[in-house]
Amino acid sequence: MALEFSLVAFSISLILAPALAEFAKVRARAEKGFAWIAVGGVFFLLAAAFEALGGFSSVAGYAASLSVGSAIFGAIGLVSALIGALTTAMKILQ
Repeated sequence: MALEFSLVAFSISLILAPALAEFAKVRARAEKGFAWIAVGGVFFLLAAAFEALGGFSSVAGYAASLSVGSAIFGAIGLVSALIGALTTAMKILQ
């Protein structure tokens, strides 16, 4: 339960990052980077949903497939967030 909550909190913070950047007047410089960060947040939210559904399953094979889905979407979210962070850092520091 704690893992799903931390994934949800992390994904919400990634999704809110473009809005906070708009408030700080830095989003215009790195629009694509913040889009990648938000996409990473959506994938982390999807991974948290897969992780939460794994606890409700009574069939072992079904729970294992949900765990694999959580790992896949978590990895995609991590890559997206890292691409967005690097792109944003390069554009803002230019």
